[in-house]
Amino acid sequence: MWDWLEGDEVADVERLGLSSLATIRAWRRWQSARRSYAADVGKPEAQACGPMGRPTLG
Repeated sequence: MWDWLEGDEVADVERLGLSSLATIRAWRRWQSARRSYAADVGKPEAQACGPMGRPTLG
């Protein structure tokens, strides 16, 4: 998930934890990118991106 945070969102998540609104915004960006990629390759999301249902902290 950390890769999907932008600028000051990292500090917000470090300060407030995963309940920060920045986490929700990053999650939505990740979902949008996942859907877009699957549409680009013409496959269902699980097939194009793998079965993982949510981004992980890495």
